[in-house]
Amino acid sequence: MRQKDRRGGTVLVLNDYTNTQCTGAVAMKRLCYGVFAKILLWSISKPKFQTRLHILLLSVLEEEYAHLKVDPAHASRWFNCHDDVTSALREAGLNADIKEFSSRFEKSILPLVNPNKLQTMLDALCEIIRDDYAINADTIIDSINNVKKKDLPPHTPTDNPADFLAGAFAYAVVHVDNKEGKAFAANINDFLVEFQNDSQAGEVHKIAEKHDNLEPSDSSEILDNLKPPGNSEENDAPTTHVQYIRGIWGIRSIRIAVIAVAILLVAAVSFFIFTRLSPRTPNFVMIAAGADHTWHCIQTAAFGLGAATSLAS
Repeated sequence: MRQKDRRGGTVLVLNDYTNTQCTGAVAMKRLCYGVFAKILLWSISKPKFQTRLHILLLSVLEEEYAHLKVDPAHASRWFNCHDDVTSALREAGLNADIKEFSSRFEKSILPLVNPNKLQTMLDALCEIIRDDYAINADTIIDSINNVKKKDLPPHTPTDNPADFLAGAFAYAVVHVDNKEGKAFAANINDFLVEFQNDSQAGEVHKIAEKHDNLEPSDSSEILDNLKPPGNSEENDAPTTHVQYIRGIWGIRSIRIAVIAVAILLVAAVSFFIFTRLSPRTPNFVMIAAGADHTWHCIQTAAFGLGAATSLAS
């Protein structure tokens, strides 16, 4: 978006962070307290946890805030980047020991994170930092491990995420006006949905590339490791796909029912033909012969059912 400055010249405005919406453009990624907190809140997946997380993040800066009572409306304004971080908290972050921050993240916040969302949360924060034009490439994000912005990996290692979170949080609190992230914070959910979709598409692409390069021995090994649904060492579930299919009672019962109906249908037709071919036979003789014929049909049906059962098992 272009605007004219006071001297009549034209300048390029990347984004107006004083508004909650960006007209005609997608909000630029910006790391601030609210954006950091919202990404973290998404990974925790606890309902109505915003105020509690706000207190936990404040206690990372100052442990004495752990028992602080906070108005939910106040927490919401910080999360949505309507209010800036106080100067007292900014000073606390500036003078704090970053290793102590890491220890507090490890102790009080990371145990709350959903393990299935941890990697996505870390990668999303990394992407925001990489795309934040206001952060210099040589800015140290993880001061414990001396990792600069330009050195951030595509996938953040999850073996020690507390160091990265502590560094990113300290930077957001100390160096960024929280209100600058208002536009991006308003669209953070859309960003997370798109980021997840891109991540999943990337994983599928990797799997497809890996399968394209498989040798015959690799494919046989993969097939050997496949197990049918519900298989485990704790029960007597089938151990192969063939046994699994054979063990489905629905298929077995359908097969038996079809064979039984066919046999009984043949018996009924043959009995009908037998009675029609003997019109002059006395009734009691015809009934006796019909009963004997029906008995043979029942024996045949029983034999057929037995054979069907053995085939299905």
